Amino acid sequence: MRCYGLACFVLALAAQIALPQNAVAEASGGRAEAAFAAWTLRLAGGAGIGGRELELPADGVVYVTRTGLFPAIDLGFELDHHVSPKFHLGLHARYQTSIGLQIAEQHPGGSERVQRLRSHRLELAIAAALDLDDARRWAILVRLGCGVVDLRPESHVFTPGYFLAGPYARAELQLPLGVHGLHLRLGPEAQWIVLVGRELPHRGIGSEGVGIGGVASIELQLGDRWTLDASYRELRVWLASSQPESLVDVSRFITAGLTGSL
Repeated sequence: MRCYGLACFVLALAAQIALPQNAVAEASGGRAEAAFAAWTLRLAGGAGIGGRELELPADGVVYVTRTGLFPAIDLGFELDHHVSPKFHLGLHARYQTSIGLQIAEQHPGGSERVQRLRSHRLELAIAAALDLDDARRWAILVRLGCGVVDLRPESHVFTPGYFLAGPYARAELQLPLGVHGLHLRLGPEAQWIVLVGRELPHRGIGSEGVGIGGVASIELQLGDRWTLDASYRELRVWLASSQPESLVDVSRFITAGLTGSL
């Protein structure tokens, strides 16, 4: 419900910002409309690899699950409004998920069972970008929104199925790499976990936690509409438990993709 409320707030804020700028554009003629009232839709798709680690304390023991590397896909959406020639504000969504992930669970007594899993991450946010020069080589980008990481096994006998969700903030710096159209973007991320899947509290895990992570990417601009990129994203979450140790959840994605602007 908190994520749904945040999404409604994002849409309302974008509408309020767009209305006065449209009025200015109409009063200033066609050039002002192009500069201040333009909307840009970006769609992104890519593939790569990911990894997931879980440290689950129970009965005085910390059970560790490591998936190893798995194939992953990466999908993105961004709708930007040009508030001014150097400032953009809009909506951002991104989804990353594993494909064909399996692990070998070690059960008590030495038995082993192959378990199918899905590890994925979804984020919805307000996206703001401030260009620091006319060539748009240097920029500051900020994301404020709601993020969800999820681990979903085929059966929940040993490995728990759960989600971790809550508001997050990420700030990135974009800087040029010396080649025309080539940029580096990197920055930290923090998340407050306020929603936890019911299976974890049943195992003595707390209902709130914190997450720390970040992103680093290299982007190559191909003309006005296309961008190639390769990115690394990691989020590490801690949740208190009834045991002396905390639950630790680590998700990673390394992907390469193509973004098109409409």
